[in-house]
Amino acid sequence: SFFIHSINMFHGFSPIHLLSAYVIYGAFAAYRSATQRRIADHRRQVIGLYFGGIVGAGAFTLLPGRIMHEVVWSSATGAGTASQALLLAGMAIGICGLLYLIVGRGMKEGAERI
Repeated sequence: SFFIHSINMFHGFSPIHLLSAYVIYGAFAAYRSATQRRIADHRRQVIGLYFGGIVGAGAFTLLPGRIMHEVVWSSATGAGTASQALLLAGMAIGICGLLYLIVGRGMKEGAERI
């Protein structure tokens, strides 16, 4: 992403460049925490990387002027827009529920080991 300059918000840079720097820093911080056996810090950093790197990058693809924005939000009828909004809301709820189960189960297992 460091070579993508199509948005060009500030001297050829855009929010995706900040996100990339965040992911690189977070990956090193998560690795350092894991090697120092600070597992709670490692888990927090990896979850932050997931939301920042995957969910954040996904949100950037929906900005106006991007291809995914046109695919998701353009519709000839109002019914298409409503069904798209319902679909996205359902997906968001499903993803949040899945993450809750994964993270919650990991925390319970970690608490049992202590």
